[in-house]
Amino acid sequence: GVQTCALPISCALLNIEGYYDSLLAFLRHAADQGLLQRRQLERLLVADTVLDLLPQLDAAMQSAEPAATVLKP
Repeated sequence: GVQTCALPISCALLNIEGYYDSLLAFLRHAADQGLLQRRQLERLLVADTVLDLLPQLDAAMQSAEPAATVLKP
């Protein structure tokens, strides 16, 4: 769910052949209605191929805080 993306890291969808198009439309609509924060939607990495997704994941990991910092109580 969306709450699994609450940490300051990105979530990724491999959208092969548009499999997640309906979900993405729903999430955009939820953000438009104020039910989802726009910044949460912007953290979602989406690509149609693994080759397109890997650089996005690499960039997200480079900018993410170390897990020990993220998970502090």
